[in-house]
Amino acid sequence: MVKMVAVLKAINTKPLTYSHDEKFKRLERRVWEIKIGQIRLACVWDPKPINLVAIYGFNKKTDRWPKQHLENMRQQRDLYFRVRKQIIKGDYYGRTGRIAREDQDPS
Repeated sequence: MVKMVAVLKAINTKPLTYSHDEKFKRLERRVWEIKIGQIRLACVWDPKPINLVAIYGFNKKTDRWPKQHLENMRQQRDLYFRVRKQIIKGDYYGRTGRIAREDQDPS
């Protein structure tokens, strides 16, 4: 856990531009991977505000990402961006009800 916090702090020093060949690198389009031992976290950058959002994680046992984990990660990535787009538009209906934009009347 301490190593994970150290990597996250390092990433926070240069948001959107930080790169480390072993601990933090691009996994595929729009997806970055944080590696600490066998733990793998797939993350995406959310530019407004600039946040690194973890979308999928697992304990890795082999050198490559297993196919099923890649498929699950891609589903979570697509879900995150679909919901994010709906929230920005003000059209998202979640468990707690409709999330409206600040400039809309909540009624």
